[in-house]
Amino acid sequence: NVTVSIAAVPVALTSVVANTTITTSINQGSDAGANSASSTVTVTSIADVTTTLSGSQVLVVGQPSGPYTAVFTNSGPGQATQVTQIITLPVGATMTAAQVTASGGTYTAGTGTTGGTLSLGTAPVTLANGASNTFNFTITAPTANGTNQVSASESHRRWNQ
Repeated sequence: NVTVSIAAVPVALTSVVANTTITTSINQGSDAGANSASSTVTVTSIADVTTTLSGSQVLVVGQPSGPYTAVFTNSGPGQATQVTQIITLPVGATMTAAQVTASGGTYTAGTGTTGGTLSLGTAPVTLANGASNTFNFTITAPTANGTNQVSASESHRRWNQ
């Protein structure tokens, strides 16, 4: 058995070839040569997509709130594929048609016990190494007092295939 460990993969690396040769002094019959084997392992780079969300920390009951800025960034080293960019609104928060249009996203209303979601960009998208997508949006705060939170999330394929 041969084990090859790679701690860091340069972006330009596409494969690793491991060669082994085994020579013994035991009688090998009619095969007097060395025994050898070769194997190629394809290496794919990964992507590291992070999300930051900034904006108003205070929601006034039933009033427009924001603006908020969501930034989705691929720190690489590989390209991120099938990236979804989603904002989850507080339970009871809504978006008017004008707010949805201005965001460039697609709004799905919450159920009463879950917050609505705002899908940003044409999902899924591809983010190159070092690329970012930035979105600005506003919401209408819930009509009931309480603790509320706006959150951002993303999902993506970490290995390109």
